[in-house]
Amino acid sequence: MVTCQLGQGFTSPEGPYPNLRLPAGIRFAPPGPSVVQIDAPARGSYWLLTHYRHFTPGLRLTISAGGQDRHSLEVPPTFHERDGLMVFQIMLQAGRNDVGYSVEMPLNGSGPGLLVIDVEALPVTAVFS
Repeated sequence: MVTCQLGQGFTSPEGPYPNLRLPAGIRFAPPGPSVVQIDAPARGSYWLLTHYRHFTPGLRLTISAGGQDRHSLEVPPTFHERDGLMVFQIMLQAGRNDVGYSVEMPLNGSGPGLLVIDVEALPVTAVFS
């Protein structure tokens, strides 16, 4: 696994919340832009795994890397019934990469945004070796 840090735009770490099966260190990506910092050991294609929960139907997430939008989707709500997992393939440069997470709430929606439990990056070649 490659080191990923939740940076600018994310809320302060919270938890743990054992009654909700949530570990220490969870953070919200509120509406608007947030940054995940990834220190990639080499240039290449990586799987970006985001473990999450959220509570607002219609929430959209756009992932950007290298200054360009790479993925955009409506994220299925999980409520507190289960954790969700989103997997994206992105290209990273060797060294520090700032990957954008931009959350957009539906017009009639409200809420804290996307609850991020963990973000991991894994070289695509590691899966197929």
